[in-house]
Amino acid sequence: TLFNIISGKDTDFNGRVSYGNETLMATSQEHHETEGTVLEYIAQKLPDFARLETILKTYPDHMGDDLKKIQTYTNALELFSERGYYDIENSLERLFDAYQLDKKLLSQPFTSLSGGQKRLSELIAIQLANPQIVLLDEPTNHMDYVAKEAFLEWLASTRSSVFVISHDRDVLKSVDRILELKD
Repeated sequence: TLFNIISGKDTDFNGRVSYGNETLMATSQEHHETEGTVLEYIAQKLPDFARLETILKTYPDHMGDDLKKIQTYTNALELFSERGYYDIENSLERLFDAYQLDKKLLSQPFTSLSGGQKRLSELIAIQLANPQIVLLDEPTNHMDYVAKEAFLEWLASTRSSVFVISHDRDVLKSVDRILELKD
């Protein structure tokens, strides 16, 4: 319930949730039907990826001498580069290797993945997006020890603020603070 309130999924409460202009991404234990391939699923989770990619692909064909469009295109080039999107395929391959996922999965429908593969794809999207705030609900469910080690390395090195629900003692050993909620 607390995660749903923080992430905005649950709005039936008194008060308000505020985290300024920070970007927030969350995982869930349930994955509802999602259209498209695994690559499309991950890409749509990346901040501004689709918008920037559209600008980069379409503006050269019609911007001509329009200074406003040239500036928009230049800004998109810069932001695309800053966010590491030019290297997205290499980053995906590296993360798929770390989590022992076959890179062929990237072209498969997201709905064809197992629960564990969906969970790992979601974590990969978060790692690539690099949001300021991350909500993780039992992130190591369905992970083998190699994938869990890769996740724990990311958890230790991320600059994001991470709020995690977990019963996994290895995850709990890696956090700065533990809060226990009862009743």
